[in-house]
Amino acid sequence: MLYGMGCLNRDVYYSDAEQSGESLPCIIMEKQQQYVPGEEEREVLIQLKIYIDSDLRKQHSNKELSSISGLNRTKLCNGFKVMFGCTIYQYIIQQRIELSKQLLLTGGKEIKDISYQCGYKTVQHFGTVFKKSVGVTPKEFQRIHN
Repeated sequence: MLYGMGCLNRDVYYSDAEQSGESLPCIIMEKQQQYVPGEEEREVLIQLKIYIDSDLRKQHSNKELSSISGLNRTKLCNGFKVMFGCTIYQYIIQQRIELSKQLLLTGGKEIKDISYQCGYKTVQHFGTVFKKSVGVTPKEFQRIHN
């Protein structure tokens, strides 16, 4: 006889070992329990994404975004990832890098100014994140594309 026990994101099934009287685990199956936001939550998440995009210089915390959206942190983080395919943090980084690439291509601004405009507190941190994301430093990117 099989019976189940949910454990985090796994379902573990046990069988009755008739001879010994012990229950031994016999099957472990992964179960994807993905949160699916409802219609109202999807609208809230879309508005939150627009809010984030409106000022990429701002440092957002999940606590602050949860408060603004009215969603608890779990629904906020899981819903955002389901809808947009990345975490809030990853999304902000992607948007900042895309903005910085545009600004680097238009020229006329120093890398220091671009880094601050894109929400980085230091040029060094901006350079590290940019290189990790794009594969070259901001200066190299500018040189290659101009």
